[in-house]
Amino acid sequence: MTQHIKNVVLVHGAFADGSGWEAVANILKEDGYKVSVVQHPETSYAEDHLAEEDEFISKSAQAEIKTALAGKPNATVYSYPGQHHAFARHNGAHYNAAAAALANRRTSEFLYQQLR
Repeated sequence: MTQHIKNVVLVHGAFADGSGWEAVANILKEDGYKVSVVQHPETSYAEDHLAEEDEFISKSAQAEIKTALAGKPNATVYSYPGQHHAFARHNGAHYNAAAAALANRRTSEFLYQQLR
């Protein structure tokens, strides 16, 4: 008997607070998932989306993250050239609609692959 995942918990990395998941959460909710977004202090690195001009994650730290996650089957690191910290946060100082849409699409695709 195959069990289907119905509950999804989204936890942010350093790239955004929990509100950065809004678009992804809405997509999943529309598809019938129960979605919870965890809000906790920003103490971890982004493990899948890196703003290349992030003021809080140095270029050397970004290189370390990429190296640490290279070859891991359930981890993909995406870099966003020219983007600053919290580029996907709606109404944020560095919000970039195109980069945010790309990051949200990539995250949704990753979640669908893992949840199906």
